[in-house]
Order: sequence, then structure tokens, then C-alpha cells
Amino acid sequence: MRNSKWIGFVAGLAVLLVLFSLLSETVSTGSSVSYAARRQNIVKDFKSQKPHTIDVVVLGDSESYTSVDTMRLWHKRGITAYVLGQPAAQVSEMARMAEQIAGHQKPKVVLVETNMLFRKVSMVNGAQNQFGQTIGEAFPIFQNHDFWKALFVKGSGSRRYNGFRVLSRTFPDTKVSGYMKPTRRTQAIPAFNQMMMDRIVRACRDNGSRVILYSAPSTKNYSMAKHNALEAYAAKLGVKYYDFNTRLGRTEIDWSRDTYDGGDHLNYNGAEKTTDALGAVLARCGLTDHRGDKNYRAYAQLYRQYAKRVKRIDGRWNRI
Repeated sequence: MRNSKWIGFVAGLAVLLVLFSLLSETVSTGSSVSYAARRQNIVKDFKSQKPHTIDVVVLGDSESYTSVDTMRLWHKRGITAYVLGQPAAQVSEMARMAEQIAGHQKPKVVLVETNMLFRKVSMVNGAQNQFGQTIGEAFPIFQNHDFWKALFVKGSGSRRYNGFRVLSRTFPDTKVSGYMKPTRRTQAIPAFNQMMMDRIVRACRDNGSRVILYSAPSTKNYSMAKHNALEAYAAKLGVKYYDFNTRLGRTEIDWSRDTYDGGDHLNYNGAEKTTDALGAVLARCGLTDHRGDKNYRAYAQLYRQYAKRVKRIDGRWNRI
């Protein structure tokens, strides 16, 4: 009797696991509004890229995939780039990403957008997050905050280009007077995040990649206190740091027209400016210009799709 109950329990558990797996696949591959869907689709697409053809990988949260225009980098400099950033990403999640890159690519440079470093997390919560990420990789349903909505509501979505998200809307930030106000203060970077960042740097260096930290323009997420902390932290790590919120960043962001949501994220206009500034940084890293190389025709094809999309947004074909 006991054996039959045990067998029934195991069989029931197996059925549930299969069901969760199928539902997770539905969420991951369908057109949905879920965070889990974005993560799964981006990772799947990244792994499908021809091995050792991506020279720049970008890690971070939503500040990363709204600030680095991969198609502009290709068209202007022949740089092959991919943004693996995820919404509300934890540093531990990006550490796992960094460790998995080696199996598919050997990028010359890994750019890390720094906003996620200040996401509050304790050692205990960090360990719990890591466990949750492991479960989420097997069953994306557990990562998805909008699971049922994703199943039954067809999200409009938006086309992404090697991880970059084109945002055309403009919602200005009209209160920027205190933005990047000078101070000697520093804002603490949580110890767990520093530990995970060490993992990222180690994984990248083991794979032959140079790590560069950068802060995307954002009035909602950055301050001089954070800048001071990041400058000191980058020196400790032995990596370069570029803050595009400061005057030295020279991005000339116009907060009345270059932001998607009142200063939090950049729209397409802002991403153009930040990408050009990052392009100047990458130009000093000895990257190969792959334009005209027949082995990179897929990039030229994807760029043509992107150019049509951007032309519909603002008609500035000649500026692209």
C-alpha cells in the first residue's frame, strides 16, 4: 500500500514537472510581456550566433539594452556586439551569464552597465536569488511575474536587435536641476554585489575578455555619490570606468527629448548619443572592423531590417 502511494506521488510530481516545463516553453517562445520570455529568447538567440563572431558583450539591467545600439556600432564601426542585459537584473544573474559566455563566444570586450551594482541585496537574499535563478533557468514560469497574462494576452512586443531595444517614445524629464550635483560622498555598493562582480571579472578574464564598466545616462538612477563609489571600485578591480552622466562623458543628452520615461531610460535618440560615445571607447580597444567581410553578412542583413524600422520612427535615414 505504501509503495503504491509512493509511486503515485512520484508519478504525480513527474507530471507536474513536465507540465511546468511545457508551460515554461510556452512563455519563453511565445509573444508575451514577461521578463522570463525576454531572458529566454535573448539567451537562446545569443547561443545561436556563429561561434567566436561577437567582439563585444554587454551585461546589466534595462539600462544596458536601452543604451547600447548594437546595430549602430555595426554600421558606424563594424563592431559586432550583443546585449545580454535583463530587466531588473541581479549582479548574480549576470555573473552566471558571464560564466556561460565562454562556451559560445570569446568577446574582446565585456561592457558592464553599473546600475545593478546598487540594487539592495543581503548575503542571505543573494544566496536565495541564486537558487531562484537556477530553478528559473529550468522552469521560466517561476521567474515570470506576469505568467497567466503572458499565456492569454498577446503582447505587442518590440523588435530587438542583438539585445538592443528600440524605444521611440519621448517622455521628458523636467526636473533635472539636482542631477549629478557635486559631492564628496560615496554610496555603498552591497558586499554581495561586489562578490558577484568579482565573479564576472574573473570569468571574463579567464575567457580572454577585457572588462569595462560604464554608467548609462539616467537622471533617476545616477548621482555623484554613485559616481565616486564606482570610480573607486573600478580602480580596485583594475578596470576602466566611463560615466556618461558626467560632463566628461560628453553624450550631450537632452532630457527633454532623449528619454523614454522621464529620465529613467534612454529612448532611441539617447541611445544614439551614448552608443557613439561608447564607440569611441571601443575604437581604442583594437577591435576588428568586420564590414565587408562575407562571414558577417548576417549583420548586414539585420542592419537593413533595423534601418527600415528606424526610418519609420523619425525619417533620419541619412544620419544613421
